[in-house]
Amino acid sequence: MKKTIASALLALLAGCNQATSSPIDEKSACELLDTGSLQSILAANIELQTTLVDDFERRLSGVASRCKVLFVDDPAPTTFAEQFKQRTLVFSLYTPESFAKGNSLMEEKGKKPTLDFERHWSNLSRNQKVDDLARGQGFIREVSVGKMKETQGLLRHDDLLVVISVANAPADTAQKLLTTISEHGKF
Repeated sequence: MKKTIASALLALLAGCNQATSSPIDEKSACELLDTGSLQSILAANIELQTTLVDDFERRLSGVASRCKVLFVDDPAPTTFAEQFKQRTLVFSLYTPESFAKGNSLMEEKGKKPTLDFERHWSNLSRNQKVDDLARGQGFIREVSVGKMKETQGLLRHDDLLVVISVANAPADTAQKLLTTISEHGKF
């Protein structure tokens, strides 16, 4: 009870519309910032696409909501290789509740539940310079899988983890988005 009251007071003091303990639906990631703010940061015409998170994906990652930013004026890739050279931006939201959902799905399949929100944050933030932001803590990191490289901005606000994944965009894009979401994000 005290945690809920404290969370609600923190949310009000920070200028949020709602406390972070409220449930996240599949559209929440696309509602973090209004499209106009995103367009000005990205200097591009964009559309937002809610990408459904299926049970298999949730079981592996605990993700609650995901949003892909489509760059309207970019040419469509004509080859498989070109697809990996396109700029991409994805917002993903994680909560303890989404991790619990992932664990229950694992148990249904007869597997041992392995998702833990606090441990996940601890693993992500280990060996990183975590900064205090307007609302929460965050950092920027570089991630690569094979030849694919992306910059990630991670923001932890109470029991909400926002992951911003950016590829083939200016180097400071993730930092601008991280700062803006921390200051003005709708969560």
